[in-house]
Amino acid sequence: MVPRVLQKRTDGGNFWSFGAGWRISEEAFMKDVKWVNNLKLRASYGETGNDNILDSDGDPDYYPYQTLYGLGYKNGSEAGAYFTVIANPSLKWETQISTDIALEFGLFDRLTGTIEYFKKDSKDLLFDVSQPASVGVTSIIQNIGKVTNSGVEIELDYNAFKNKDWSVSVGANATFVKNKIKNLPATMKENGYISGSKKWLEGKSIYEFWLRQWHGVDP
Repeated sequence: MVPRVLQKRTDGGNFWSFGAGWRISEEAFMKDVKWVNNLKLRASYGETGNDNILDSDGDPDYYPYQTLYGLGYKNGSEAGAYFTVIANPSLKWETQISTDIALEFGLFDRLTGTIEYFKKDSKDLLFDVSQPASVGVTSIIQNIGKVTNSGVEIELDYNAFKNKDWSVSVGANATFVKNKIKNLPATMKENGYISGSKKWLEGKSIYEFWLRQWHGVDP
């Protein structure tokens, strides 16, 4: 039996994907363009779900949807129990939505390459959100925010020499990526969310460091 991470009413999810391609070089209007060996336009859309939640030890947490208790608390001679996990029955799937559009080409029987634009939106992110001491636990798993990664990837290969026995090719690729936090819960919009050396704010990257200002060595 596989443990259930989410409540029964939310532990199922539908995630769709599809793709399409058009090989332009095989169209009738391209038959006289001899220097184009291949020209293809393709696009895809896909959704994936994630319910992988780790506890403080890095192990899978299978019960964030229900409250758990620890035993062994003592008040003098009186035994007791205490919260170890506070339930969050509203947890739902974290969803990644990926979109890409690419142009593949082959020219002069020598040069091949791909130019691709990609975008990945991650929403309802599953995070261990710190809580004030009055709550009774240090953190609660919540769905928070939306993050977007987008960019362009370019790949080129050039066949510098070839004959019937062997060939020499040179290749290069480059990727340009931008990361931005698109949305945070209302309680985090003003002051953001602090995670170690990072402070997440809307409009900023999740990889930006949050550090003290430094003005040099004090003589």
